[in-house]
Parts: sequence; C-alpha cells; structure tokens
Amino acid sequence: MIKRSDLPAGGAFFRMNILPGVLFARFPIETPPPDGTLGFVNTTEWQSAAIWQDGQWLNASKRPMKRTPTHWTVIVDDENCNG
Repeated sequence: MIKRSDLPAGGAFFRMNILPGVLFARFPIETPPPDGTLGFVNTTEWQSAAIWQDGQWLNASKRPMKRTPTHWTVIVDDENCNG
C-alpha cells in the first residue's frame, strides 16, 4: 500500500464492491510513481504485478516488462476510508 499523500497528482480513485473499504488509485503510464512502488500495470487486455524501480516497471523477476502497459494501479493506504 502507498499513502495517498505520496501519490502524484492526476490519479483516478475508485473502490470495488467485492473489496469494501479498499481504495485504489489508477494513473496513466506517463505519470511515474515514487521509486519502489509495488502495483499492477495493465492494458485493456492484460494485467501484471510490477514494481517501479530506477525509472521503469519491472516484473516479479525484477526484469523489465516485455509489454507496454497503458496504466498503473495501486492500493491506497487511506486513513479516511470508511468502506
């Protein structure tokens, strides 16, 4: 999880009914997250867990992603989250 205050501006925040109380934030791939961010990168066709390190998204094996994602999504640590 990442604190809301650590996220860059311009994200879309959303919740999912199957995970009440969990807040997500989605950003276009052109908006870089803080270094060390663990999240999901995705397109309309696939999604993968990844970590942002040294200016690039790395897969679980810490290798650069082979596909080009369009967005990244993280779970937000939102202390004001009421579900």
